Amino acid sequence: KFREDPNPMELLGSARHTLGYYAMGSPQWRVPILAEYIPHHIGVFGVTGSGKSFLCRYELIPLLERAGYDILVFDWKGSDYAPYYPDSVISMGDIELDEDSVYEYLLERLDRFGSGKIAETLQRYLEEVILGGAWRGSDPHETISRLKDAMKNAIREENLEKGGSLSKWGEIYTRRAEKYLNRLRPDDVRPVMGKLSALEIIERLREKKVLVIDLSYGSKEQKLSIFLSITRRLKELMEEKNRLNIAVLIDEAPQYCPWNPRGIEEETTKHIIGLAALGRSYGLSLILVSQGIAGEIGINAAVRRNLNTLFIGKIHPLDAMEAEKFFATSWIGADSLLRLPEGQFYMVGKMNPSPVPLLITFQIEESEKIRHGRR
Repeated sequence: KFREDPNPMELLGSARHTLGYYAMGSPQWRVPILAEYIPHHIGVFGVTGSGKSFLCRYELIPLLERAGYDILVFDWKGSDYAPYYPDSVISMGDIELDEDSVYEYLLERLDRFGSGKIAETLQRYLEEVILGGAWRGSDPHETISRLKDAMKNAIREENLEKGGSLSKWGEIYTRRAEKYLNRLRPDDVRPVMGKLSALEIIERLREKKVLVIDLSYGSKEQKLSIFLSITRRLKELMEEKNRLNIAVLIDEAPQYCPWNPRGIEEETTKHIIGLAALGRSYGLSLILVSQGIAGEIGINAAVRRNLNTLFIGKIHPLDAMEAEKFFATSWIGADSLLRLPEGQFYMVGKMNPSPVPLLITFQIEESEKIRHGRR
C-alpha cells in the first residue's frame, strides 16, 4: 500500500478522464483513463454479485458521457439498467424490425420449416414474402392470416401447371408451409409489429444521451432480432463514413455471442465482430458485460479478441486458466481473482495508463446500497 500523500496515480499522467479509484488506497486516488482507446472496445467480466452492473452504471456510463459518447444499453432482463433511467427507456414491443431481422425471427419461430430441400425452398419463399411487405396487418391475427395467404401465393406463382392446378411439388410445399404456419400464435408476431424505427431510436439517443432498450419479455429470438435491427443501422451509418461517438452496452453478452453460436446467434456473433472492426475507425464503442470470459460460460473467442480493455472482477472457477493469461507478467494469480471482494476489478489493456493491471473500486450512494439489500 501507498501512503495517503502523495497520490501515486498522478505518476500515471494527467487525469482528464478518470474511472473509480485505486482499491489499495484512498478514494481521492482516482485512476486516469486513456479515453482515446474507448472505441477499441471494452469487456466487463465477473460472476453474479461481483458488481458488474454497478461498475457500468456508476463509473463506465458516466465516463463515456464525459468523453463525449451517447450510450445505448441493451438490458436483457430489464432490471439492471431500465429502472435507473425511467425517462430514457424503450420497450422492445415498440420497435420496428428491419426486413432481415423479421425474416430471421420468423424463420426461428417456424423452426426453419424443418430440414432438407423442401425446407430450403420454403425459406426462400418466406424471404420473398417478407421483402414484399404485403404480409403486415393491423393486428396479430390479421398479420398471421396475411402471412399464410402470401406464402400460398408465392408457392402458387412458381408451381402452377398449364391447367391452373398446383403441381405435385406445389402441393407438397403448401402442406409443409401450412403445418408450420399453423403453429404461429398472436404473441409470436407481436414483436414484428412495432412502429419505432432504428433511425428514430438513434435520434432519441442523441436527445437523451443514455437510452435503454428494455428486453425483459419475449423469446431470445425476439431480443436478438431487435438488437440486429437497431445495430444494423449503426453499421450502415459507419459504412457511409459517419463518425458516431456512440457506445453500445451489451448486457448478458453470452446471449448474443456465445462460445458456440447456433441459429440467430451466429448472425449476431458475426454482426458484433463487424461492428467492432468498423467501430475502431468511426467512434463506436462496444461494452460487453458477461459473467464468464471463455468456454461455455463466456463469449465467443473471435468477439473476445476485439476487446482491448478488460475489467475483471471475481471470476468463476471455470475461468481460472483463461483469466491468468491476462496477468502473465504480473504477480496476480487465479487464487486472488477467485476471492476478489464485490466492487473490485482489475483493469487490463489499452485504456489502462499503467504497465501493470490496476485494481480499481468505486463508491455508490448509501441509499442505493440499501435499495439492493447491501450494507
